Amino acid sequence: MRYPSVSLFLAAAMVTGSVSAIVLQPRHRMADDSPKVDLATLVPRQFGAWEIDPNIRPVQVSPDIEATLKRTYDQIVERTYVDDKQHRVMVSLVYGTDELTEALAAHRPEACYFAQGFQVLLSSFSTLSAGGKLLPIQQLVAVQGSRQEPITYWMTVGEDVVRPGINRRLTQARYGLAGRIPDGVLMRVSSIGADWDNQFALQQQFLMELIAAIPPNGRRPLIGAPA
Repeated sequence: MRYPSVSLFLAAAMVTGSVSAIVLQPRHRMADDSPKVDLATLVPRQFGAWEIDPNIRPVQVSPDIEATLKRTYDQIVERTYVDDKQHRVMVSLVYGTDELTEALAAHRPEACYFAQGFQVLLSSFSTLSAGGKLLPIQQLVAVQGSRQEPITYWMTVGEDVVRPGINRRLTQARYGLAGRIPDGVLMRVSSIGADWDNQFALQQQFLMELIAAIPPNGRRPLIGAPA
């Protein structure tokens, strides 16, 4: 008799062990092979009907957590955009040059929002068509009191967009076994509203327009290599 859940657990454990072994060895950083990533410049401040709203920031964290984030990640960009219809979308990006570690995973919304007192009521996989690619994305809803915040995010490992968990670990292992340390981004957008489906649709439209506004040769940090 076979036990799929046990097999999956063992596979995950093997991958985790492989990645841990890889991290202990010196490797070549992929970030050194291309122009330096500058997220603040790469992500446009204005595109289409969207521009930055300087009065609103994404979820605020305590000073000690913010200090930890700055020590952990190479770059952090947080902005809120507003369009001509007064729709608002909050954007948070973190970038790291070593995606063989668990640094970016620590910034996943599931953990980030929980640390700020939110409940996560929904979490599901979906896809987003942007930049000529079909991107695997994670969608969730964080709730605190009357505030309902649908969230869309994805992660990159080197030239790949990955789902969190086993898919990400397998991709890490593939790069590590090739002797390469991939860089990576966690891209998160969110908006406020109890109409979850409408908010997710707004976020997807925003993301498609945002990616389209970035020159194709600059998209790799956000959506990986071209299809």
